[in-house]
Amino acid sequence: MKAIVSPLYFIYLFVLSLFIGFSVGSCSDNEFEEFNDNVNATNVQTRAVPTPSFDWENIDWMPTPSMQSRIPVPWIGQGSLAGSYGLDVLNDRKSFDGWELLYNTFDSNVTAPLVNPYFILYNKYRGIMRVYLYLTTPFVTTSSYIQDGISVVSNHTTSLLSFLGQEVVDVDKINTHYVQIQPAPFDGSLPLAANRWYMMQYEMAFDPNLMNVPYNEAQLNWNLNYYNIQEVELGGTAVGKLNGIIGGVSGPDLFTPLIGVGKVVGTGVLAGIGQDFITHNTINADTGENKLGLGKSIFKDLSKGISSALSAAGGDLPSAAIKLLSAIIGGGSTETPISMTMKVNMTLTGTGREGGAFPSTPMTFWIPGTKISSDAVGYIPLYNKNLGVFNMVKKPIYTVYPECERSEFEGPYGDTMFSYRIYYILPTRFDYSDLLVINPEVDNLADVEIVRQDILWNGEVNPLTVLSARFDDLGNSWFLKEDPVLRFTIKVSPKNGAPSSIIMKSFAMTLEGDTYIGC
Repeated sequence: MKAIVSPLYFIYLFVLSLFIGFSVGSCSDNEFEEFNDNVNATNVQTRAVPTPSFDWENIDWMPTPSMQSRIPVPWIGQGSLAGSYGLDVLNDRKSFDGWELLYNTFDSNVTAPLVNPYFILYNKYRGIMRVYLYLTTPFVTTSSYIQDGISVVSNHTTSLLSFLGQEVVDVDKINTHYVQIQPAPFDGSLPLAANRWYMMQYEMAFDPNLMNVPYNEAQLNWNLNYYNIQEVELGGTAVGKLNGIIGGVSGPDLFTPLIGVGKVVGTGVLAGIGQDFITHNTINADTGENKLGLGKSIFKDLSKGISSALSAAGGDLPSAAIKLLSAIIGGGSTETPISMTMKVNMTLTGTGREGGAFPSTPMTFWIPGTKISSDAVGYIPLYNKNLGVFNMVKKPIYTVYPECERSEFEGPYGDTMFSYRIYYILPTRFDYSDLLVINPEVDNLADVEIVRQDILWNGEVNPLTVLSARFDDLGNSWFLKEDPVLRFTIKVSPKNGAPSSIIMKSFAMTLEGDTYIGC
């Protein structure tokens, strides 16, 4: 008897065959994907590493992984910066005031403890970059000072660091590196220790050419070293310890020449950050006696200048006519921060045998504002815009001409014939503002106003007008002891309503040829 097969049976076999085929295909696909994953696992990751962000303004603890002890913020707590800077600097970190996070290596999601992590803030209204480093590596060594340095690693010429290490900027000279010695903490603590914060500040100059440079053809290199030096001398006065930042651009290292020689003599800059820079270094405000090793009259002028500058930031712009040549004042919501630079003659003495590099340094990172592609290698900046507020495109010029020779009877009895000429310094123009180039990123976010242009000649401040000096036949003259200096006072007013800041920047002038008018 022939069996009768139900049509449902054939439908069942058809469905079963489809299921088996699908299952086999799926297993093959999975196996193929696993094979591809194994192959890809051996390939080098070429995509840029996203920089982790965090709320640096308001957090109580830095982002750290669970297996590591919590790290406090730089502003307060264990290892804070309070022993080296005042509240006007510590509280100056608000994004509303222009601070942006450039780079950061703090991350709570990593699977290993953080080793000497750092983050970098940048103020787009003032052109200031601050590096914050937390030292986790324990080591014991004798050290009296810390030296930090920043340099550009590139075959491309850039003026990005031209504002550093100079009281007066010479646009014909391009600086590629800058080093500075950090002062001893004013709270009496030693400068070198583990589980402690360190901060370094740098003023950036705007370089529009960087936007055309590929990211991998330009890096910023940052390093931190420690040294043991016995004595520092500034302005001809010896002091037991350094109480202010001194810096220079004459070489990559201010301390190395001490080895075997024991002495370094040169010209550098004294950099002050915060109002406490003057407060903590004043011994007698009336006489000008100070802890910096500066001459008393110099320190009195400096104190007066900073006081006037702070008033200028509050709106009293005429008081900006002071002897400070390089300063950034204001811009903070809760305090009035200030930083300044002045030229000093310095002498360092010591053995120079004790020193070394901080762990995990030097470190390099891509320069924001360059052409950073999506497949860039390593960390990319969170704020990838051109740095700096402004720069000068070429050196300002001036002319000199003498008036005809004059003779007069002088002397105590009026019987001595004295011959002299009157020389005049004449600016080639009475408005040099077209020589400045403003960062378009800043120009879009703030009103940038040139409120003063002054010529400083032989230590005197003058408006842009004819300047004169007497010169006798014996060579007794204060005429042209040095080239005049053109100083801009620039006010940056953010459009979001944040406090304005005043930037004072001076540029070296050059004589226009050898053409003299007159006699």
